[in-house]
Amino acid sequence: MNQKKFYYPLILVFIIFFIWSFAPQEKENIDFSKKVKIALRQVGNQLLLTNKDSLSIILPIKEIDNFKYRISFENKLLFEPTNLVRIMKNNIEKISLSKNYRVEVLQCVDNEVAYSYEINADEEKTIIPCAGRNLPVKCYVIEVQFLDTSASKFNYSLLLYMFIPLILGIVYGRFYKTNKKEVVKERKNEKSCFRELYFLSRTK
Repeated sequence: MNQKKFYYPLILVFIIFFIWSFAPQEKENIDFSKKVKIALRQVGNQLLLTNKDSLSIILPIKEIDNFKYRISFENKLLFEPTNLVRIMKNNIEKISLSKNYRVEVLQCVDNEVAYSYEINADEEKTIIPCAGRNLPVKCYVIEVQFLDTSASKFNYSLLLYMFIPLILGIVYGRFYKTNKKEVVKERKNEKSCFRELYFLSRTK
């Protein structure tokens, strides 16, 4: 078999794997985003309930950047950071989201950070400052950045692309060696047949 003919299925297989590798990630990202929005809406609802507010609405949860989301409220609110930390943690853990995330409470009027903290799976890296001090009644938005999701996707893709060429190379190498042996064997048979024919022609 011609080597070039064998390259075509190899290239086709590589392209299929390349496309396939992105399909699951896209689906996972969509699913992740939907889960986050459900959890953060519940966070907003519980924060309003701590204000004894069961009437005002939570504005649509927005994804403002890769793995970064914003909670906005219709009205001003007052809350204690301790409640925010507890409510956020409970809702994120319920649907098994990333354990590494950063939360910022921004003032609507000037976009300044009124409060922020960071949670890490390694407790020594968790930072929760001044949790006992109440934030005054103001218009706030809450932004949540998940920190380790994009890294895990990158590692998955990197490992996948490392293994595909390796597997294809092994398959090609084994096939090429087998094919080469068959070609050599066929040539030997052809030479043997030619010698026999030559010998017979000489004896006549």
